[in-house]
Formats: sequence, structure tokens, C-alpha cells
Amino acid sequence: MRKILVAYDGSELSQKAVKEAERQMARNKETELHLLSVAEISGPSTSAMMQENITNEQVEKIQHQLNQLKESITEENTDVVTKVIIAKGKENPGKSICKYADYNEIDMIVVGSRGLGNVKGLFLGSVSNNIVQNSTSPVTVVK
Repeated sequence: MRKILVAYDGSELSQKAVKEAERQMARNKETELHLLSVAEISGPSTSAMMQENITNEQVEKIQHQLNQLKESITEENTDVVTKVIIAKGKENPGKSICKYADYNEIDMIVVGSRGLGNVKGLFLGSVSNNIVQNSTSPVTVVK
């Protein structure tokens, strides 16, 4: 079974990445699609308990978006896995995405060229660039 991972952050380009994954799935019916989002914890330092509550709320919100996206996938006989992971410290989310891809033996990663981050890269966003540089799987960048 082929495994495709879409790095999803809710941006227009990550939605295009989902459409590209659907095109890939139409070519190979035995596909497992992984919709992966990375929750970045940012903002002022707060107590550990408050930070955990904020994190849980953010993860629940993202998971809800992924579940809605899962329901909209039209390809039949496709397993769809949704996952939200929490970025550790200042680590680029691309690193977390590559680790997930390696652990889950992903055959292909599809990512938008730019996402919702504030910093714009010269050619690629920092996350997509990190994925392209560090992935052991083929990467399709959608723009």
C-alpha cells in the first residue's frame, strides 16, 4: 500500500496540496493518506498548566479541521489518517514532519510552497524548504 503525507496548515496552498494528493490517489487506489498538522507553541511564557490548556485547545481546533477535511476526501477505498503533533521548542515544523514520515514509512510528501507562517522564504517557505532538504521520501511542492 502506498502512503502519502500532506503537511496541512489550513493555508490555501496546503489545501492545494490535498488536491494534489487526491490526484495521486486516483492513480493508485491502494493508498493511505496521512493529513498531518504541526501545532507550534508560541507566545509569552506562562505557567505550565496554562500553556498545556492553550496547547490542548489549539490541538483540538486543528484536529477538528483535519476531521472535516477527512470527510471531504472523495477517493473511495482510501484510508485517511489524521494527526496533530506538537513542535518541540523552536524546532522547525519541517523536522517534525520528516520524523513522522520516516517513522510511518511514507512514500511521498506533498506540501505547499508557503504556509501560514510569518516569515517568507526567498523561494520556498521555511517549513517546505526544511522538508525538501531533510526528507528521505520524495517531496512534491505545490504552488
